[in-house]
Amino acid sequence: MTPTNNTTEQEANSFLGLLIINLMLAALALGIGMSIIIDPATKLLTAVPADALETVYRALSILVGMVSFGLGFSWLLTIAPIIGGVGRIHTDLDALKHNPDDTALTQLYIRLLSFYRDKYPTVQRMILFGRAGGLAFIVAGIVNTIVGLTQASSYGFAGSLAIIGVGLGCLYFTRRFTDHAALWDQRLQDSKQAEDALGRHLTGAQP
Repeated sequence: MTPTNNTTEQEANSFLGLLIINLMLAALALGIGMSIIIDPATKLLTAVPADALETVYRALSILVGMVSFGLGFSWLLTIAPIIGGVGRIHTDLDALKHNPDDTALTQLYIRLLSFYRDKYPTVQRMILFGRAGGLAFIVAGIVNTIVGLTQASSYGFAGSLAIIGVGLGCLYFTRRFTDHAALWDQRLQDSKQAEDALGRHLTGAQP
């Protein structure tokens, strides 16, 4: 099937959606890490008195914050090539909107499939993180709702709905991407089988 501009745009946008979700989760990990570190680190640096239990708590808080920050920063570095690749594909796709060219569009679609194939291990982890992040937001929203029934310090019902909405959005866009990825997997498999069949035919035709 020859790809159309609209089809290629939808599939490229699904890739972009998954990327945005992972960027958000990485930024969230960075932010949480910093927020956890700041208070105990400030008290430690300013020599605020603390008993043994408080000292242990501060040390553990700093450790947890550093781990969260490190994971977020590491994941940003991991998906950096994805950011560049998806960005270039979208740039070329936008150019084709103004100058339609079926040959160029087919070549761009092949680039999209090749990019997906080359980055497959990272993309699979992005899908996993997207799902995990979505579920985490939903659980956080439910917990906040329960807490809100007994404590006035919670974010409130509207905040809980917003958190749950973010979680559902993560799951939706991740699912949308996996639907397109299943099609890409099938096309790549068909292409590989065709290449293997051609190779066997050419080898058998040799004297």
